[in-house]
Amino acid sequence: MILITGGLGSIGSHTARSVLDLGESVVLTAHRSTALPDYLAGEPGGRVVVEPLDTTDEATFLDIGKRHEITGIVHLAAARHDLPDPVEYLRADAFGLLTTSTPPGCGRTPGSGRSTTSRAPCRTTSAG
Repeated sequence: MILITGGLGSIGSHTARSVLDLGESVVLTAHRSTALPDYLAGEPGGRVVVEPLDTTDEATFLDIGKRHEITGIVHLAAARHDLPDPVEYLRADAFGLLTTSTPPGCGRTPGSGRSTTSRAPCRTTSAG
């Protein structure tokens, strides 16, 4: 199951469609809306799961990993665009990237590209 942060945005939802077409199931996260686009809504039960997530909330991120068998991550979420301070925006965006660089339950060291435990290795991809 592939976790796609920002999975209900335009790029994220089309990425999800492509991943589904390849035979994978997806967990889509979104900070606000949880409504599926029509082109994802017709999937058989369990192939598309939507989870609310602020990528700076590490506990919620890890909880998603405990509830789903995540085998890869595509990080497409951006920080909230309404943060008034540009430094705070960059901090939130960077923290979100760091949070998703440590896949829940994947047994990976960020940036190492190698599995560090006996669990199935994860694939991590970022749009940034």
